[in-house]
Amino acid sequence: MKSCPSGALSCSVDGVEHRDQDREPVIFIAPNGSYAIMGGADLKGVEWGEGASREHFDLCRCGQSKNKPFCNGAHWLHHFDEHAPKPE
Repeated sequence: MKSCPSGALSCSVDGVEHRDQDREPVIFIAPNGSYAIMGGADLKGVEWGEGASREHFDLCRCGQSKNKPFCNGAHWLHHFDEHAPKPE
């Protein structure tokens, strides 16, 4: 569960779901990947899916996600390179 970078995975023990962690707010920019938000952020104007973690989630940085503003891993399929020249 803690190894899942987006927080999409969780587990249940005796019917109690264990998903969120208690940590300080931080934003991490994954190399050639998403913006990883941890520690809870007040993200307004989005549709939160049932069971979605508001404590940690990833936001799209490549522009290819079909679930914007959230990352769906499309940067892997599109070989996102943060150092590539931007089209004019």
